[in-house]
Amino acid sequence: MRRRILRATIAALAVVVALLAIPLSVFGANWVMDQEVRSIEGRLDPLTSAVQQAQDLVAAHYEDPAGAPDIIELLPERVFTRAVEGTWGGETPAFVSVVLPDGRSITRGEPISGPSIDRATTTESRAFISIEVSAWPARIRAGQVVAVIAVGCLVALGAGALVARVIANRLTKPLVMLAATAEQLGSGQTKSALAPTGIEEIDLVASELQRTSERLAGHLASARKFTADASHQMRTPLTALSMRLEEIELMSDEAEVREEARVSLDQVERLVSVIDDLLAASKHTQGGTTEPVNLVDVAAQQVAEWGPTFERAGRAVLADVAADARVLAT
Repeated sequence: MRRRILRATIAALAVVVALLAIPLSVFGANWVMDQEVRSIEGRLDPLTSAVQQAQDLVAAHYEDPAGAPDIIELLPERVFTRAVEGTWGGETPAFVSVVLPDGRSITRGEPISGPSIDRATTTESRAFISIEVSAWPARIRAGQVVAVIAVGCLVALGAGALVARVIANRLTKPLVMLAATAEQLGSGQTKSALAPTGIEEIDLVASELQRTSERLAGHLASARKFTADASHQMRTPLTALSMRLEEIELMSDEAEVREEARVSLDQVERLVSVIDDLLAASKHTQGGTTEPVNLVDVAAQQVAEWGPTFERAGRAVLADVAADARVLAT
């Protein structure tokens, strides 16, 4: 039964963990990728604003285009550095590309090879801006998140298996004791009550077995008393009959009378032997020798026996026993 409880508990726990771990892993991986996208967008917005401001300054010289500054000179290098390296540091290096409306392009960073994550936008003056980063760092972080969730699931399964084992032991141990008690009860033996287990159903069964044990012990005690009384009541007249036959055998002068007396005496002895055999067989089939004993009577007997001795020594014997206290004992 313990194995069944363990298997059932671990199987249920595995299903619950799987139902939680799979969506949680998907959510964690998607969250990491979303964070990377937000980081790229956070780099793209300042660069877009800087390009648009530079285009606005150039457009302000529409009356004198020849005197307009070059848009490339108006873009500070720190804007590109922030777009390539990130704002907070430790972010994935990016490849930045700005394509102006006249076809000229500005690039910073190393070109990305392999899988990538990119975001692009267009200014109001039709300048195309894009930022591209490698997808591998984000994928590695997503894999780490999934690995942490997997380890947590394994720890949860291990803890669940440990708890299931404790619960299985707590359930099966009293059941084993109940089985042993029922077996002893079936063989005619009685014993004291089991300690409460805290499990209501098991304690109810144990209480009923205890009541059955006490009733059986009472029946066995009555049967033994009846057997002993019957044996005593039969032995007494048989003993008197044996003595009378022996007296007749000794006092009679006739051989025939003495022979009849001897034969009758043999029959009486044989009947006594049969009674002894029946008494022994009755004790054997009755099983155990325990019976309900009233502790108050035992305590009172001990106080009466040892009280005077203790009084002479200047001490007292006190008995603190409940009136209905009974135990199964010999």
